[in-house]
Amino acid sequence: MRNILLVTSLYPSDDFTLLNSTSVCHYFAKEWKNLGYNVRVIFLYNTYPKIYYPIIKYFRRLLASIGNRAVLDKQIDSLHSYSIDDIKITRIPIRKKRPGGSFREKELDKVKDEIISLIEKDKFSPDYIVGHFLHPTMEIIASLNEYYHVVATISLHGKETKYNSTVADLIKAFNYIGFRSIPIGRYFKNLYGEVPYFYCFSGIPTEYLRLNEREFNKRISRFIYVGALIKRKYPTAIISAVNKVYQHEDFSVTYVGDGQEKQKIQRYAKMLGIDNKIILKGHLKRDDVIRELDSAEVFIMISKRETFGLVYLEAMARGCIVVASKDEGMEGIIKHGYNGYLCNAGNPDALAKIIKEIKELPLDELNKISHAALLTAREMTDKKMAENYINVISS
Repeated sequence: MRNILLVTSLYPSDDFTLLNSTSVCHYFAKEWKNLGYNVRVIFLYNTYPKIYYPIIKYFRRLLASIGNRAVLDKQIDSLHSYSIDDIKITRIPIRKKRPGGSFREKELDKVKDEIISLIEKDKFSPDYIVGHFLHPTMEIIASLNEYYHVVATISLHGKETKYNSTVADLIKAFNYIGFRSIPIGRYFKNLYGEVPYFYCFSGIPTEYLRLNEREFNKRISRFIYVGALIKRKYPTAIISAVNKVYQHEDFSVTYVGDGQEKQKIQRYAKMLGIDNKIILKGHLKRDDVIRELDSAEVFIMISKRETFGLVYLEAMARGCIVVASKDEGMEGIIKHGYNGYLCNAGNPDALAKIIKEIKELPLDELNKISHAALLTAREMTDKKMAENYINVISS
């Protein structure tokens, strides 16, 4: 059995939930385990001096609304081991002097030694070291691989502002660089030139795929947004655009999620006199989200800095007409006018034009787009994406 050591700075915990967190690394780990690999996870948890935590806690939701990373407001200074889906995870605190600061060499070396001690105590010797997110994962894996000399890869989840000369040196320690989207890859390669790379797209559970085709038999009027209600995702732009196109006609916009923009949505809908057409569901479990997607017809989220966005795939898997952002995480997956639509991020006028086009499409054209979206989703299941990932790094 081949061993995968997964090192990441974001992972689900068994004792708390982070705002803006993601379970994408666990989805890969679970599928690799199902494929017969032995997976061990190291979750590197940033921790700071106590003085910062009251400030972080007070501004937690505001920070989450403007950022693209998880907001940590719980200080943890000790190792914690736990399991999810029979995968062993060890959360290791890694200390920084201040949020946004760099990691000290001494701290990085200490954590590297802790990891080696932990996994060797369990007689775990990695054949592959897989990383997600930039700092401190990149430094830690580069250091670990000076000891193990195995295949090492790291996948990047954003157009990081902290790329620097250190990163240029660290790249040499990796066999492959994974990119969570085409724009992230383009951004990185513009800075550092061509590198051995692959696209680390996510997948969806097979059970979320519709078994039958979706049939539109009337003009669309039910819209849905699923995600954090935060500024960079422009949830109010949907109200503006849909109302501009439909005006006094029947329509509804359902919001699934919570966040700082909730009150703004409510105020704006009331000002337009359409608050009866706006439905705020709050946060829902993943299975409940699928049911909401089945009740809607058009999924819209035109965010900035959208790394990938599993919910787009989930909407496509249910046969929704999907509108995503240009030059963001779904570039290359959604093809405008074929299996969905792409809109300038946050632009309500551009969105209104797309909604008008969708509204006026003949039913057979709507069904073609819905069918193409479903076909795309069927090729991007959790299992297929995990297989693609491991096939690249083991080749």
